[in-house]
Amino acid sequence: MNVYALDYLESYKRLDQLCRDMFRSKDGVTEYINQMDRVISRINSKQEWRNFYSRLKYQRRLRNDLVHNTECLDCTEGDIDEIEYFFDLILKQEDPLACIRQQQTLTRHASIQTSDSSSIRREYHSKKSGIVEFIIYMRVFVAIIVLFLRYI
Repeated sequence: MNVYALDYLESYKRLDQLCRDMFRSKDGVTEYINQMDRVISRINSKQEWRNFYSRLKYQRRLRNDLVHNTECLDCTEGDIDEIEYFFDLILKQEDPLACIRQQQTLTRHASIQTSDSSSIRREYHSKKSGIVEFIIYMRVFVAIIVLFLRYI
Protein backbone atom coordinates (compact mmCIF):
# COMPACT_ATOMS: atom_id res chain seq x y z
CA MET A 1 0.00 0.00 0.00
CA ASN A 2 1.12 3.49 -0.76
CA VAL A 3 0.88 6.68 1.30
CA TYR A 4 -2.57 7.55 -0.05
CA ALA A 5 -4.19 4.20 0.69
CA LEU A 6 -5.23 4.94 4.28
CA ASP A 7 -6.64 8.35 3.38
CA TYR A 8 -8.44 6.76 0.46
CA LEU A 9 -10.00 4.07 2.66
CA GLU A 10 -11.12 6.70 5.18
CA SER A 11 -12.76 8.74 2.44
CA TYR A 12 -14.39 5.65 0.97
CA LYS A 13 -15.73 4.65 4.42
CA ARG A 14 -17.37 8.07 4.73
CA LEU A 15 -18.98 7.71 1.31
CA ASP A 16 -20.08 4.17 2.08
CA GLN A 17 -21.65 5.26 5.38
CA LEU A 18 -23.50 8.09 3.67
CA CYS A 19 -24.94 5.63 1.15
CA ARG A 20 -25.85 3.19 3.93
CA ASP A 21 -27.72 5.91 5.76
CA MET A 22 -29.39 7.15 2.61
CA PHE A 23 -30.68 3.73 1.56
CA ARG A 24 -30.97 2.22 5.04
CA SER A 25 -28.88 -0.63 3.70
CA LYS A 26 -25.79 -2.45 4.85
CA ASP A 27 -24.34 -2.35 1.32
CA GLY A 28 -23.60 1.38 1.00
CA VAL A 29 -21.86 2.21 -2.28
CA THR A 30 -22.89 -1.14 -3.74
CA GLU A 31 -26.53 -0.30 -3.04
CA TYR A 32 -26.06 3.08 -4.72
CA ILE A 33 -24.70 1.31 -7.80
CA ASN A 34 -27.57 -1.20 -7.68
CA GLN A 35 -30.05 1.69 -7.61
CA MET A 36 -28.29 3.20 -10.62
CA ASP A 37 -28.54 -0.17 -12.39
CA ARG A 38 -32.33 -0.01 -11.93
CA VAL A 39 -32.51 3.25 -13.87
CA ILE A 40 -29.62 2.58 -16.24
CA SER A 41 -31.51 3.81 -19.31
CA ARG A 42 -31.95 7.20 -17.63
CA ILE A 43 -28.30 7.15 -16.48
CA ASN A 44 -27.13 6.43 -20.04
CA SER A 45 -29.08 9.42 -21.34
CA LYS A 46 -26.50 11.85 -19.94
CA GLN A 47 -22.74 11.60 -20.41
CA GLU A 48 -22.03 13.15 -17.01
CA TRP A 49 -24.17 10.51 -15.27
CA ARG A 50 -22.55 7.68 -17.26
CA ASN A 51 -19.15 8.93 -16.15
CA PHE A 52 -20.31 9.14 -12.53
CA TYR A 53 -21.62 5.56 -12.74
CA SER A 54 -18.48 4.09 -14.31
CA ARG A 55 -16.12 6.03 -12.01
CA LEU A 56 -18.07 4.98 -8.92
CA LYS A 57 -17.84 1.34 -10.04
CA TYR A 58 -14.11 1.80 -10.59
CA GLN A 59 -13.68 3.28 -7.11
CA ARG A 60 -15.57 0.38 -5.54
CA ARG A 61 -13.32 -2.07 -7.40
CA LEU A 62 -10.23 -0.15 -6.28
CA ARG A 63 -11.40 -0.20 -2.67
CA ASN A 64 -12.07 -3.94 -2.85
CA ASP A 65 -8.61 -4.50 -4.33
CA LEU A 66 -6.98 -2.45 -1.58
CA VAL A 67 -8.77 -4.36 1.14
CA HIS A 68 -8.71 -7.90 -0.26
CA ASN A 69 -5.66 -8.21 -2.50
CA THR A 70 -2.08 -8.04 -1.43
CA GLU A 71 -0.92 -7.15 -4.93
CA CYS A 72 -3.26 -4.31 -5.59
CA LEU A 73 -2.89 -1.23 -7.72
CA ASP A 74 -2.01 1.80 -5.72
CA CYS A 75 -4.53 4.57 -5.36
CA THR A 76 -3.69 8.17 -6.11
CA GLU A 77 -4.53 11.53 -4.64
CA GLY A 78 -6.94 11.90 -7.59
CA ASP A 79 -8.85 8.83 -6.40
CA ILE A 80 -9.24 10.39 -2.96
CA ASP A 81 -10.45 13.63 -4.55
CA GLU A 82 -12.94 11.69 -6.65
CA ILE A 83 -14.37 9.89 -3.61
CA GLU A 84 -14.70 13.25 -1.83
CA TYR A 85 -16.40 14.67 -4.92
CA PHE A 86 -18.91 11.80 -4.95
CA PHE A 87 -19.53 12.34 -1.24
CA ASP A 88 -20.21 16.05 -1.77
CA LEU A 89 -22.53 15.47 -4.72
CA ILE A 90 -24.60 12.92 -2.83
CA LEU A 91 -24.69 15.06 0.30
CA LYS A 92 -25.87 18.10 -1.70
CA GLN A 93 -28.38 15.91 -3.60
CA GLU A 94 -26.77 16.79 -6.91
CA ASP A 95 -25.91 13.21 -7.83
CA PRO A 96 -27.63 11.36 -10.72
CA LEU A 97 -30.11 9.46 -8.51
CA ALA A 98 -31.15 12.66 -6.73
CA CYS A 99 -31.65 14.38 -10.09
CA ILE A 100 -33.80 11.50 -11.32
CA ARG A 101 -35.89 11.59 -8.12
CA GLN A 102 -36.36 15.34 -8.52
CA GLN A 103 -37.48 14.88 -12.14
CA GLN A 104 -39.94 12.18 -11.08
CA THR A 105 -41.31 14.43 -8.35
CA LEU A 106 -41.77 17.31 -10.81
CA THR A 107 -43.47 14.99 -13.28
CA ARG A 108 -45.81 13.71 -10.55
CA HIS A 109 -46.66 17.27 -9.47
CA ALA A 110 -47.35 18.28 -13.05
CA SER A 111 -49.67 15.33 -13.60
CA ILE A 112 -51.49 16.10 -10.33
CA GLN A 113 -51.95 19.72 -11.38
CA THR A 114 -53.22 18.61 -14.79
CA SER A 115 -55.70 16.22 -13.25
CA ASP A 116 -56.76 18.92 -10.76
CA SER A 117 -57.44 21.44 -13.52
CA SER A 118 -59.38 18.88 -15.55
CA SER A 119 -61.45 17.98 -12.47
CA ILE A 120 -62.16 21.70 -11.96
CA ARG A 121 -63.35 21.88 -15.57
CA ARG A 122 -65.53 18.80 -15.02
CA GLU A 123 -66.89 20.32 -11.84
CA TYR A 124 -67.67 23.58 -13.66
CA HIS A 125 -69.43 21.71 -16.46
CA SER A 126 -71.38 19.59 -14.00
CA LYS A 127 -72.44 22.72 -12.05
CA LYS A 128 -73.41 24.42 -15.30
CA SER A 129 -75.46 21.43 -16.43
CA GLY A 130 -76.93 21.18 -12.91
CA ILE A 131 -78.22 24.76 -13.15
CA VAL A 132 -79.74 24.07 -16.56
CA GLU A 133 -81.44 20.94 -15.22
CA PHE A 134 -82.74 22.90 -12.23
CA ILE A 135 -84.24 25.60 -14.49
CA ILE A 136 -85.92 22.93 -16.64
CA TYR A 137 -87.20 21.19 -13.51
CA MET A 138 -88.61 24.50 -12.16
CA ARG A 139 -90.38 25.27 -15.47
CA VAL A 140 -91.94 21.83 -15.53
CA PHE A 141 -92.94 22.20 -11.86
CA VAL A 142 -94.52 25.64 -12.48
CA ALA A 143 -96.34 24.30 -15.56
CA ILE A 144 -97.74 21.41 -13.52
CA ILE A 145 -98.85 23.79 -10.74
CA VAL A 146 -100.54 26.12 -13.29
CA LEU A 147 -102.34 23.18 -14.90
CA PHE A 148 -103.39 21.88 -11.51
CA LEU A 149 -104.72 25.29 -10.44
CA ARG A 150 -106.76 25.64 -13.69
CA TYR A 151 -108.59 22.41 -13.00
CA ILE A 152 -109.46 23.27 -9.39
